[in-house]
Amino acid sequence: MAEQVQAILDGMVAPLRDLEERKVFSSDEIRSIVNRRRTSEYALQRRKARQADYIEYIQQEIQLEKLRALRVKRIKRQQPHDETTQQGATTRFIGDKHIGSHIHFIWTRTIRKFRSDMAVYLMYAEYLEETKNYNKLSLLYAQALQLFPRETGLWINAASHEYFVAGNMQSARVLLQRGLRINPTSQELWVQSFVLEMHVVQKMQGREAILRGGGDVVANGSIDILIDENHPLALSKLVYDHAIQKITDKVSFRLAFLQQCSLFPNTQALAQHILQSIIKDCGNQPDAWIVKAMYILQQEQVKHVVEPVDDAGPVSKKQRMDDANGSSLSPSRTIDAVRQVLLEATQQLATTEMYTRILQYLKELVEEGKEESDGVIQLAKQFVNQASDDGMLSNDLIMAYAALVVEGDDEHVGQLIERFQQTSEKITASLWLQLAQSAASVEQAIVILERGLEATPMVQSDHLILLLQLLGAKLKLHSISMGDLLRTQERILYLAPGFVNVGDNDDAPFGIINVMDACLQCLMHVWKHDGLGAARKAYLNVLFQANTAKLYMRDGSDHVKEYLDAAISIETNCQDVIDRQRRLARIFSYALELFAGTEIGKEYRKLSLEAKQDRDVAVNGVKEVLSGAPIVPSMDVSSSDFSPIAFATTFDLFKLVHLRNLSHKSKSRNAISWQNLALIYDTINADDQATWCVETKEDDSMEVSPATFLSGNGDAVRAYCSFLVQNDKTVLEDTLARLPVQEIDCLQDCTYEDALWFFFGRNPRVKGALNLSGRSEHTDSVSHDGTWHYQLSGSKIWELRASSCMKRHLDQHFACGWDESKRLVVKVEQGDVLVINTRLWFHQTIIPPQRVPSVSYARDFCFDNNASDKMNSTHMTNVDGMYATSDIEEGTILFREADMPSCELHRATNDADANCDVVELEDGTSAVVSTRKIAAGEFFSVPESDDESGDGDESDTVEDDESAADEDSN
Repeated sequence: MAEQVQAILDGMVAPLRDLEERKVFSSDEIRSIVNRRRTSEYALQRRKARQADYIEYIQQEIQLEKLRALRVKRIKRQQPHDETTQQGATTRFIGDKHIGSHIHFIWTRTIRKFRSDMAVYLMYAEYLEETKNYNKLSLLYAQALQLFPRETGLWINAASHEYFVAGNMQSARVLLQRGLRINPTSQELWVQSFVLEMHVVQKMQGREAILRGGGDVVANGSIDILIDENHPLALSKLVYDHAIQKITDKVSFRLAFLQQCSLFPNTQALAQHILQSIIKDCGNQPDAWIVKAMYILQQEQVKHVVEPVDDAGPVSKKQRMDDANGSSLSPSRTIDAVRQVLLEATQQLATTEMYTRILQYLKELVEEGKEESDGVIQLAKQFVNQASDDGMLSNDLIMAYAALVVEGDDEHVGQLIERFQQTSEKITASLWLQLAQSAASVEQAIVILERGLEATPMVQSDHLILLLQLLGAKLKLHSISMGDLLRTQERILYLAPGFVNVGDNDDAPFGIINVMDACLQCLMHVWKHDGLGAARKAYLNVLFQANTAKLYMRDGSDHVKEYLDAAISIETNCQDVIDRQRRLARIFSYALELFAGTEIGKEYRKLSLEAKQDRDVAVNGVKEVLSGAPIVPSMDVSSSDFSPIAFATTFDLFKLVHLRNLSHKSKSRNAISWQNLALIYDTINADDQATWCVETKEDDSMEVSPATFLSGNGDAVRAYCSFLVQNDKTVLEDTLARLPVQEIDCLQDCTYEDALWFFFGRNPRVKGALNLSGRSEHTDSVSHDGTWHYQLSGSKIWELRASSCMKRHLDQHFACGWDESKRLVVKVEQGDVLVINTRLWFHQTIIPPQRVPSVSYARDFCFDNNASDKMNSTHMTNVDGMYATSDIEEGTILFREADMPSCELHRATNDADANCDVVELEDGTSAVVSTRKIAAGEFFSVPESDDESGDGDESDTVEDDESAADEDSN
């Protein structure tokens, strides 16, 4: 081995030294070339040779040759002209040919080693063609054809090389003839032999035209119909005649010859001969007549281009191009010509297949834009009616007609179906689906599918196929009812066990590919539009009643797993923790049964254990709050123990979570800080500026203006204020993009209110400074599921107390009960987030003395299953008020004089709009009484007083009665 490698390397010494002496390569580069070649040569000498080593060696040498050529070119450019000319005329350097010769040497060894692999010959042929080494290419083709005589592509490539490159027409003809003797039934070889003769004729005619001084040899208007032995196309005709003797009754084969005729000039006579042979020998095949119609249409187009235009002057080049493309043809003339051929076809071959093929061809004409659609559709109607009268209607025929007319004539299609149903033939599901897809609207598609279901027996798989697409069509209707969808799903589940082997329909017109996909789409639709209760009905029926998932496990688990994941995701949004955990446990148990012993089963087991563990952690945290110290459930987001499930479980139980160490940063370089709030307030519109509210201030007589308080000039002011960015959408979008935290990752499947709250408090740390209390304890009149407050700067203390509704919620889940007097306290530092439902928790904020302002912003959210109901018409306000927490009957005493809360009731501008009034009771005390029925969530309002003094007497202030009302800050 070593001796062989060294011998090859020794033969490279002289040319490499030449390249080094001419400074094409440096000494280090020559050394690197030799080392690389030595490594490659040893790789080729392996006992078990690898083709990849040979190819890699060749590619390396090809790149080296390219580099050599570039450097030699540069060296010649840098040398003086006289020296370069003299040197080039007298010296031929051995190094310039070395690399190319070495590449051919490697290729020769590669072919010798892998002589049975035709791909190696083709790669070498491609290289020879790129380097224009045609002599070696001819020898390579000869060698390859000896080994692979059945490869028709090699014969064609070799003949093409001989004719177009070597210019040897006789060699090309001999090669194709030899190929045909070995492969007499090769369609490609026959066609290429025919094309070769056409090229020869064209070249001869071109030479003759040059000798005659230009012009066409044969005028377009005087084409011979008969081709005798002296005709230029006689050899082409002879090749065709021999071809159809070897391959008979194949219209597509003869069509290939006809198409080649259209690519050469003056071949009308030969095309007529081919066309006549097609009709004569294959007249019993519909495609033969379609080929004739195609040819007639093409001839009409050519005639229109070459015919002179009477009284219209010369034809422009653009007009000729348009005419050639068929855009200016006379519709009536071309349609009449095609009609005559197709009528002849139906007379000679009156079969269903012929009529169907005619309609398919007419559809192709419309799609390709060769004819106006109106004329083609009228022609299609004529043939459909004729087929109907002859009793030739079929599924394929009606389907082809429906695909052609699309939405143009649904009534005519319906009449054909009625006539077809009177025959003994059965309408297939494919036809019903085609008709439904072509319907003008989804409603019409549903009617067609229902009609198809009535006509298709339930014992046939077509019934299930139609039923699946019926569900898909119904899902596209916004007005469809939940009951209708679930009834359709039940029909599918009833039939599914009998047709488990029905495969997927990837081309389903209404998007349902199989039974499990239908169930999944139905589940997600009712969950989105009808809520949790409807979704539970859907998945309980599929998983635990019909047991459909087990039936379809044999066809693959992807669709089943996707359905189970959807059911788990839906139950995760359930607000009732105990009920949710019970239902999730049942789904996980079912999933573990289905996927026992698989990796998917291990994944479900892990999720089941995590859900149980997260619930236990959350429950223990709540119990700690209930039983002992007044603390808020707190979670460290950066901790490895933190998980979204734990957060969701805790929030569902407690409606209150403190998140620490959020590390999110704004993607914007111009991130918001508390110093930007003055500018933000200046840029919002007047409606948003009107939401400015002074929650509390140290001196009631002091005016707190936004311009002063939000800027650096307000350092000495002790106050707590807020404003809302809502109406100015441009400022809102820009501000949201600059927030440090725009969304909380662990708060999943929720929708945010199009509003952003800012809370700004100043309590400078000076000697003797005390805590600054914000608005007095209150709840918010909101319909969303919660709010999260991000502490942008400084700190803030929250004091919280459960409302009566929250207490009932806690008492329901934990037997230990809840002390109404217990207050929870949490201090929120910069970067922390407090997630809270302010409708269920009484809250008050306190600003401790600090060097920087205490600034936070808040976003309201609603879980997706409630978003459509709770956020469609929501518009946030920033005022105090009172609202009913439950329905209140007329004449109910809302507040007595002794227990009036400390906020003012709304004043109704119209007395008729007021829902309560202040009255004097029999004991002489005042009370607020409802004057009509008040719905839950409605604000209390009293009529305007004639002697409104604005100083707030006792009859206008109320204290909290949790059985009837709560305060509101939004």
